[in-house]
Amino acid sequence: MQSLPMEVGSSSSSAPRDTSGPVVQVRFPSAQGSVLGSLNQQREDGQLCDLSIHVQGHVFKAHRCVLAASSPYFHDQVLLKNMSTVSIPAVMDPLAFESVLSCAYTGELRMLRDDIVNYLTVGRSCRCGTSWTNALSC
Repeated sequence: MQSLPMEVGSSSSSAPRDTSGPVVQVRFPSAQGSVLGSLNQQREDGQLCDLSIHVQGHVFKAHRCVLAASSPYFHDQVLLKNMSTVSIPAVMDPLAFESVLSCAYTGELRMLRDDIVNYLTVGRSCRCGTSWTNALSC
């Protein structure tokens, strides 16, 4: 089993606590990355995916919770409309979408400079966030 680095400190959290002594807070800084990494591996293996995204005849599997947390567009589609299948407009490049989907899990996006417009199209269509699309606009 992989061990996770920890940070230990005192907490002044408003969470319920025992008033008989000080509270110790333990943080696992790599836990978020570890969980997303595991979810990404599951996605790549087609395990526990509960969302299918159709882009120009390609079907991409994903986890509703990850995309809902990553994109207001997918949040609306999977939570408000309770969709398990989403079709993306035909103007979107499937390879760019696949990279942006991976970015939701990894926080990394690599592309050729000449393809930036394709990635901006995906980012704007899926409403990936202004900081993300602004970074690509530079």
